Amino acid sequence: MIPVTTSSQYVKRPTVPSPNSVTATHQASPSLSMELYYGATSNFALMQTIYRDIIPGYTGAPRSQASEVEDGGAGLDMFQFRSIFFGIADKGRDPSNQAGLASLSGGFVSYSLAKQLLKCFLETLYHLMPFQPRELFEQQLDDLYITTLHTPKNPSGKHILLPAIAIAALNTEHYLLADTLVSKIKNETAAMADIVNIETVQTSIILMKHAHFQNERGRPNAAYLEVGTAVRKAVSAGFHKPGAAHGDCREVIQRTVWCLYICETLLAFFLGRPSSLPRAKIEIPLPVDPVLTCLVHLSQIMSRTAEDMYEKPHGSFIAMEKTAAAIRSDLRQFESFMQRCMGFGLHPTASGQGQGVCQIILSSLYSHTVLVTYRPFLILRGRWRQQTKAVCREVQPIHYVDKQGSPAWLDAACSSAVNAAYTLIEHISRTSHHIPTAKELRYHGFFLGSAAFALIYDMLHDATLATLHLPRIQMGLRCLYSMREGEPIASTIRAVELALNKLGLEVNIYETIRKSADEAANYASVSDTTVSRGIQDQRLPDSETPSTSQSAGRAPLDLAFVDEMGTWEPGWNINPSIVNIEGFFAWPTLY
Repeated sequence: MIPVTTSSQYVKRPTVPSPNSVTATHQASPSLSMELYYGATSNFALMQTIYRDIIPGYTGAPRSQASEVEDGGAGLDMFQFRSIFFGIADKGRDPSNQAGLASLSGGFVSYSLAKQLLKCFLETLYHLMPFQPRELFEQQLDDLYITTLHTPKNPSGKHILLPAIAIAALNTEHYLLADTLVSKIKNETAAMADIVNIETVQTSIILMKHAHFQNERGRPNAAYLEVGTAVRKAVSAGFHKPGAAHGDCREVIQRTVWCLYICETLLAFFLGRPSSLPRAKIEIPLPVDPVLTCLVHLSQIMSRTAEDMYEKPHGSFIAMEKTAAAIRSDLRQFESFMQRCMGFGLHPTASGQGQGVCQIILSSLYSHTVLVTYRPFLILRGRWRQQTKAVCREVQPIHYVDKQGSPAWLDAACSSAVNAAYTLIEHISRTSHHIPTAKELRYHGFFLGSAAFALIYDMLHDATLATLHLPRIQMGLRCLYSMREGEPIASTIRAVELALNKLGLEVNIYETIRKSADEAANYASVSDTTVSRGIQDQRLPDSETPSTSQSAGRAPLDLAFVDEMGTWEPGWNINPSIVNIEGFFAWPTLY
């Protein structure tokens, strides 16, 4: 590679902080305008970063010179993702459409169908919110249907049971029942909006169901608002304090608070927003339930990632990498902790449905946390490649070499993000194939989208990576196509394919994916016999092995041209100014 000579004229510095979070407005009707914000850890922020780099000459559009928030409306329109951003109702699943509600008798679900749906809930989404024992749900079902339909022994149990049935219905062919049941429950509980007790807190939890009712309907903002209401009810009742947990209600209250903490933390992390229930404010004992205990520990690590990687300034890029390595160390300790607690690890094994679903829930959350922890390094390397290409073209336009090297530690950090994306796609795809119920967990679309967009961003700045990344993205798309139609799956598929088209990838690459629903449901493409060993073995050296992570065949770039920035050595242990993720990493130029 031709060395680049020192020249201060090539050094460019940002004059305003980077808009790394996104906001947008939507005119829902002539008299109703909506405006929402999503932070740096959200998928929306990553999609906006991709949009920013795809559009030629784009320089960013902060709301003001002092703003770190960028208007993402144009990006939402390009990816056709506005319906998810604002939670616009899926017209194909409008609750006002009463077709297919023959299973309702007098506005109620038949006992046999209710029992079937409750079983489905307990085998799947219950793992994310085990705030009461399974046996109690079954008791509430019999109490509601068998004791007497109109005067159950515990009337509040109805408002806890029916949302669980609605949640399960969302993920089956009975999804129209879900909207009807939730509307019925909301009408019946409207009078209790200002009442604070354990039952109303639990009802709020299950209605937002880790935003599973709202999130799986493609309404992440509504989920965030609902869990926030539940948190405030719990805090108003003092359930986060030791004195509130007494008598027979002690275990239920403790489970409820910890479920709220988990749901609030996950949603805040997914959407890039502040959490209103920090771990330090909860003074009650940790839960005994092993699944809850694992979810609490993983939630704490997510909070640390959001705070230490995205909110706190770093003295240098190397300091930021060390912070990420410390978080990764916590995650490895969690993996050992999970093995002791649960009796199984993160990697999918031939197991029963209950264990398999629980395993994929924990595995997906774990891998997504690794990906978000190391995602800033992907963006940094993209900026690095973008800027060095421009500088090399200007200094040596004739002898310009397209591939520029980057420091070994940066490549290793990026490999950690890429491998986490690979793991997300492979684990979800394989589990969905072996456990049909897992295929109905529509929040998997969020994780598959997160992984796909991270790989797309990496390809955007190095086209040679397509041979590695495209097979995984294609696997993720096949998994998405095998799911039931509707939101948020449809929007995720569309956004990923639009991004690939913008990168110049031919649509006919995915004609094998665009099969009939029956063929897609068979999902042979991700079975153990068809996921080739070549794909499984094509992983990159991660941050544990920085000495081997230097890109093959790439000479390190001469950094002399940035000497005036300060101490820029090949390791990038620099401190030109305090490095702030929110104020730096999405800026269109590196310097």
